[in-house]
Amino acid sequence: MSTPLMCVNEEPRNLSRKIISNSAKKKASDQGFATEYKSKTEIGKWLRNIFSLSFLNAVEVGESYTDDFVSTIPENHAVQEFSDYLVDNYISNEGLFPPHIWASDTISSQRTTNACESFHAKFNKSFSSPHTNIFVFIDVLTQLQIDTYILMQNTDTRPSTTRYQKNK
Repeated sequence: MSTPLMCVNEEPRNLSRKIISNSAKKKASDQGFATEYKSKTEIGKWLRNIFSLSFLNAVEVGESYTDDFVSTIPENHAVQEFSDYLVDNYISNEGLFPPHIWASDTISSQRTTNACESFHAKFNKSFSSPHTNIFVFIDVLTQLQIDTYILMQNTDTRPSTTRYQKNK
């Protein structure tokens, strides 16, 4: 089994949220919900909404699940089974992945939780064709380097004093 690559700048909670979301989606897919998830049926709506729990505060996950999702579970044995799986593994504080690991109500301005994916998307937008001219490629890399230097200079966190003062 291969280990997924992680970008150095990846926030641990965002990474956990992504892994757990993918794990739960895989379980849903294994139970035959792949087409239901995309459909506008009651089951599809419930499955899509269940993943919004990751954007709540960890202490609110159990209560929200009970109040908002248990009462609206579609009458379907497979959905009931998936709901039990979620409670046993993610919703319960005694589960394999309790909410404090993956739930977070903080808002991030990033469109993706992975800084590497964000960089790659921005980098790809710099080119007009998949096989660009080498000179255009070098120009984009040079501009990227300049932008990085400027960013580094603007976020310099060194102390403003350069010498230590003696106590008198």
